[in-house]
Amino acid sequence: MRFFIDGTEWNFPHMDSLTREELLEELRGQAAAEGRVIVDMLCDGEALDDKAFMTVPDAIDVEVRTASPWGLGIEILDEIDASLSQVFRRIQEALDGTQMFDPGQLREAHEQLAWIGDVIEGFRDAYPEYEAVLPDATPLEEELSVFEGLLSDGRYADANEWHEREWKGEVLPPFVNGLKELREWFAEQERRDGGENEREGTTNESA
Repeated sequence: MRFFIDGTEWNFPHMDSLTREELLEELRGQAAAEGRVIVDMLCDGEALDDKAFMTVPDAIDVEVRTASPWGLGIEILDEIDASLSQVFRRIQEALDGTQMFDPGQLREAHEQLAWIGDVIEGFRDAYPEYEAVLPDATPLEEELSVFEGLLSDGRYADANEWHEREWKGEVLPPFVNGLKELREWFAEQERRDGGENEREGTTNESA
C-alpha cells in the first residue's frame, strides 16, 4: 500500500509491519506534525472512511488530502451553506405547493437545521480561540416549526407573511451574518499562519 499526502508519497521504515489502525494513527500524526488535519482519503477516486480503510486490499494507492484547521473550518462552512440552500428550497416548495400541505415536506429541512446546529456546536470545542458569539441555529429551528404549524392549519397567507417578515427579516439575517464573520475569521487565521510559515522558511534558509 502506498500513501500520497497532498500528492507527495509518504513512507517510513517498517511501515509494512504496522496494522491498519497503526497506519491510520501514523497518518494522522504526520498531518498533525505539519499543523494539518486529514480531510479525505481516496482510492481510485472513491472516498475511504476509517471502516473501509481497514478492509481495502494492500496493493492500492491511497490519496490523502489534508487541510489546515482553518481551511477545514471553511470547508465545513461550505457544507453548511449547501445545507441551508436545501432548507430554503424545501420552504419555497411548501409555499409554492398547490396541494394540501404534508408535514413530511419539511422533514428534510428540520434534519438539515439539526445537523447545522450540531456542527456549529462542535465548533465551540474545536475552535475555543474564536471569541465572538457563534451563530445559533435554534431560532431557525423554532421558526421552521411555526411555519409548519401555519401550513398545517391552512393559513397560507400567514405562512407567506411569516416567510417575508419573521424568516427573511428577523431570524435569518443574524444567522447568516454570524456565518460570514466566522468565515472571515477562518480566512484571517489561514492568512496569518501562511505568513508565519513563510517567515519561518526564510529564517531556516538564512540559517
